[in-house]
Amino acid sequence: MLHFHGAPNHNRALDQAGDYFHDTYGGRMVNLTGLMPVMIGGPENRSDTDVKEDGLQIHSGMNETSMLLVLRPDLVSPDYKNAQSFQGTKMEDLIEIAQKKDWLGYFGAPRLADTKYYISGWQTYLYEALNTADEILSGLDERKITRFGDEIKKSAPDVLFDKKSLKNEAEIERKQQIWLKKQNLN
Repeated sequence: MLHFHGAPNHNRALDQAGDYFHDTYGGRMVNLTGLMPVMIGGPENRSDTDVKEDGLQIHSGMNETSMLLVLRPDLVSPDYKNAQSFQGTKMEDLIEIAQKKDWLGYFGAPRLADTKYYISGWQTYLYEALNTADEILSGLDERKITRFGDEIKKSAPDVLFDKKSLKNEAEIERKQQIWLKKQNLN
């Protein structure tokens, strides 16, 4: 499986689906982009100034905006060029930013986005993904490779954020079940 969604719970669910498939049917289904060598193999060609302004890359900053400028430029508002930066160096910073009334829903510095950054930098990511896939196809047990979803459990702020997310998802599921019961769809 290939995706670019970094949510820990999402990655854990995909890892569990792969493990279930392996244990139940003897097949292999790998959350390739949830493996740490692949996850951290992204662009490295940013200046120190850009790294500082963009901060912890998590949502719609320089990285993701650069990607969208290459893949779907029609979806990127030209306003990104003047977007305010919301940077932090650790998850605690981002949680604090997201709780402010003036937060616009993204982190980092989308104004620094550049198609050249994405095109050249993501070759590193692609190489790591292909190399890891080749190792797995050659017999490496992917369950022995460190997984992002498991690694992030070492971060207290991420664990708290995951817990709140799961509580919110449980409430959404509860409402859906009530609705389904009313529709006689259960």
